[in-house]
Amino acid sequence: MLAHRVPPMHGAAIIGDLVYSTLKGKNIKTIYIGLAGSKNIRETGNLSITKILLLVNIVKDLIINLYRYRPNIIYTTPSVSGMSFYKDLIYLLIIKFYKYIFWGCRVLVHLHMRPFKTNYVNKKYLYRFLFSKSEIIFLSNKLIDDFTSKDLQSSITHILPNTILPIINKKEALANSKNFDHIQTKINKRLNVLYLGHMIKSKGYRLALDISKNVIKENNSYHFHFVGEYGSDDDSQYFNDFIFNNNLSKNIHYFGSCDNNVSKAKLFMDNDIMILPSYTEAMPLVILEALSTG
Repeated sequence: MLAHRVPPMHGAAIIGDLVYSTLKGKNIKTIYIGLAGSKNIRETGNLSITKILLLVNIVKDLIINLYRYRPNIIYTTPSVSGMSFYKDLIYLLIIKFYKYIFWGCRVLVHLHMRPFKTNYVNKKYLYRFLFSKSEIIFLSNKLIDDFTSKDLQSSITHILPNTILPIINKKEALANSKNFDHIQTKINKRLNVLYLGHMIKSKGYRLALDISKNVIKENNSYHFHFVGEYGSDDDSQYFNDFIFNNNLSKNIHYFGSCDNNVSKAKLFMDNDIMILPSYTEAMPLVILEALSTG
């Protein structure tokens, strides 16, 4: 199992924890190698000596474990965009070589994101290599359209929607649903809009700010609540400058990160609308979590 697990906290890592615990619970012998190159969101996307050494260490662990255990199934969750894609491609090259020798081995590639700003080489050659002679797990039928038929011509595709562990119990969720104050009854009252996600470009927080500005201009009763960890100091600066330059401090608020279910459930119930302007989401866990609270 070459995949992400928490930390840092993100969708693929949460599902990685769930997959790992399920395999262990069924007493299936599982060797885990972590894909994460960072322990928090601020470190993602930044090249450093530490990350290079970590990459070398993952390559070493992968080769040693393939040789020692000769697995029949290899499960991995590679990235399909950005620099992480090329890093993960190195691991896939080793796995493909192993499969070439032990041709009966099944390679399961579980995709948790959509391609974002991909270049010609990726589209023409690298995706085809990534998917060749592998079993690709998509989160929905619609996501298959992100790739060409040639990309997938030598692979087997599976559809496996995301799932979550409910963040509150069913009885409480049903009660919340029945007591929810419908938006139509609050037209002339304050309306709270929630952005819950990492504060990085690919998650669309800057687009959310633009949306906020335009909505507030038309209706001052809207208040936008941003919750999530900043990806960098630049992201923090951009957010604060945007609010200051557009005089929006009364209607746009930042609440920091949220990593526990109690606080998350309260956020969902304290807000009327949730927006998710992400460019890379495949099947966002945050929507499932919001629905699970009622």
